Amino acid sequence: PISNANELSDSPILAGNLRQWHFKIDDVPVRVAYLPPPDTATFDETTLLRDLSNIVQGSTNLFGGVPWKEYLFQIRDGPWPNGFEHRDCVTLALPNSALVQQKRDFDGVIAHEFFHARNMMRIHSAEYTGPDYREVKLSGLWFSEGFTMYYADLILRRAGLPVEDATRQAHLESLLADYLSDSGVSQYSAEEASRAAFGRQTGGPSPNVHLQGELIAAMLDLTIRDSTEGRKTLDDLMRAMFAHFGRDRGFNTSDVERLASELCGHSLKPFFDANVRRAKAIDFDQYLRLAGLKLDGKWIQATNTDGTPLPDLRVGTRMSNGGDAVLLHPLDPGAWKTAGLHPGDRLVELNDVPVHKESEFWRTLKTVHIGEKLKLKVLRNESATNLTVPVESYEALDVTLRKIPDSTPGQKAIFAAWAEGR
Repeated sequence: PISNANELSDSPILAGNLRQWHFKIDDVPVRVAYLPPPDTATFDETTLLRDLSNIVQGSTNLFGGVPWKEYLFQIRDGPWPNGFEHRDCVTLALPNSALVQQKRDFDGVIAHEFFHARNMMRIHSAEYTGPDYREVKLSGLWFSEGFTMYYADLILRRAGLPVEDATRQAHLESLLADYLSDSGVSQYSAEEASRAAFGRQTGGPSPNVHLQGELIAAMLDLTIRDSTEGRKTLDDLMRAMFAHFGRDRGFNTSDVERLASELCGHSLKPFFDANVRRAKAIDFDQYLRLAGLKLDGKWIQATNTDGTPLPDLRVGTRMSNGGDAVLLHPLDPGAWKTAGLHPGDRLVELNDVPVHKESEFWRTLKTVHIGEKLKLKVLRNESATNLTVPVESYEALDVTLRKIPDSTPGQKAIFAAWAEGR
């Protein structure tokens, strides 16, 4: 029986003519329930179940066991892969077309949301106390989201599942390019970005707690490896966090700092002051050097795989908390910000056509070409504003991590183990 609001909010329901499967990890049952859309082709569930099993096993290997008596994957059709974590289950929206065609471009979403069952639902910020009608401000979201981003990618690699970037180095290069291209990301400390993540943004830079947090995880991993001569990694910190905060007690930044310092055998206060508590750009070369790497970046024309210029569609979307409007935020730099778009603007119309869903917005953007103009009608502080965004080509930052010529055997060993996902 459900005894309180917290249990009710954590008890999603999927009803209909379900397809169901079962498997076990460490003798613990895992159920999969899928609600197919009407009049659609069935798919071979073998690949889906294998991927789910590998993702669950990878997380179990990391933490050394499972914290539930049974786990449930609830899956329905959706326009693009997304999901929401719960304590002992996860609700996922996966495109039926991708399942039928075995595209497997949704494994990253599954790994991310499943990892949240530990790193969000159990290891959580001290400010989280359950459902509340007031605005949520969690200072530890940089850890909950950023470290989950880090491990969603890593667990897929360890399991040999599809990933977007071919190597860990290529993935880190992509993250660094995103971070260094955004002049506003360093205007929020990781803690400030965490507290602002669920609030309404009006003007100014947008916080990007996922990107900040994932890069903090990467730099902290290199720091731990260097301090322990490769004997410890970020895996050990995650296990320590689960051991101390995997039940009902919430954590704050000082707790993460304390456990990481204990692993390293010396204080990491300078690391956490510089990269978590203060609003400043991360000094990446300081940490990359620990693995015998240095950062090299240059601006190049953004192109498709066939070499043709890409249109500047650097804008982010999310649904409002009530799910009744599409909220936009420009990605800096870009034509959208130059045109006057503010973070949190509520989209009303695109090219004189009403827009109610993110899918409608992106469906239109997929058809635009360089040289065209997009007409936007947005609501800002309840006032209507008309904007014109020219569709232009743009330059993107290309980041390459190069090996330091005189790197030591210790630096080379750290890089080799990190690159292999060990």
